Amino acid sequence: MGDFSFDIIKKYQQRQTPAFWYSHNIYHNNNWQKSLLTPLSYLWRFGSHINAKITKTHQHHIPVICVGNIGIGGNGKTPLVQSIAKILQTKNKYPHIITRGYHRYKKYKDFYVDYHEHYVKDTGDEAMLHAQICPTLVFSQHRKYAIDLAKNTGAEIVICDDGFQDYSYHKNCAILAISRYHGLSNHGVIPAGPLRETLDSALQRTDIIAFTGDCEREHGSIDFIKNKAQKLHIPYFTVKTISNAQDIIKKNKRYIIFCGLAQPYRFLSNISAYTPYISKAYIYPDHHFYSTDDIDFLVNIAKEQNAYLITTEKDFVKIPKEYHEDILVIKQTYQLDDRFVQRVLQML
Repeated sequence: MGDFSFDIIKKYQQRQTPAFWYSHNIYHNNNWQKSLLTPLSYLWRFGSHINAKITKTHQHHIPVICVGNIGIGGNGKTPLVQSIAKILQTKNKYPHIITRGYHRYKKYKDFYVDYHEHYVKDTGDEAMLHAQICPTLVFSQHRKYAIDLAKNTGAEIVICDDGFQDYSYHKNCAILAISRYHGLSNHGVIPAGPLRETLDSALQRTDIIAFTGDCEREHGSIDFIKNKAQKLHIPYFTVKTISNAQDIIKKNKRYIIFCGLAQPYRFLSNISAYTPYISKAYIYPDHHFYSTDDIDFLVNIAKEQNAYLITTEKDFVKIPKEYHEDILVIKQTYQLDDRFVQRVLQML
């Protein structure tokens, strides 16, 4: 979690992931909880294996890029998807992004997001961010049908945000996003840990590995993953994070942070590296939709302490527009290695 010099207040009942899931030591990550739940993880793995065997893979007449992960949440997929889409646009390609639109209210149909007309509660926060870059299709049930819809709507390339463990569609380029901070965590598969499958299983279907996120200390499993990848001749790249934090955070100004993320402490750590003048941080559940009461509370606290409110771009799209002028937004994107880009283009 890290040590911070400011108060951290958790708002509402958090949907916490178990603390024992996370360990920075690759050799000392066993505990009684993991040992107790490991037999259940074999049931999960068996179910995934059967699903892979019985699912028919649909071939599409359009290149498909999948950006997925091996673990639950906080692996940097969203900015990686957007960075790839931007690069493809500079190459005169016409990509569409498809996403499930997590935590949205309306889940009964497939539709393209209109950034100016739709409400974020109908699309989900990540879909709304994607729609600012290129056409974004939110689907409800079957990713394979969404890919066909995107093709028929004019897409030249489809980028799937998530879906690495979906065996129903063919992937021309499967990119595995792995957080440098969390790595493989405690190496346990659900429910013994946060992994959806074992590393060996995932690498059998991986074309490229992207290590995401800036951190002072990489997880102990990162070198382990690199060694495995080298033996299988899977290229891996560390993507550099580009942030506007240095431009908007001013010296000698006081700040209050708030966010609703899968891994909020990494964001708090990044901001605290730019300024020591943080009085408080408020953490909301991941994908939290902010009410006017939520923002009124934060605005009043900021006024009382003569501080600026600061949050993420993902949170900002869920805030009522009448409050936008009161809040500073940290925007992040990834700078992709030229070799990474060339590798992706070669596989399409």
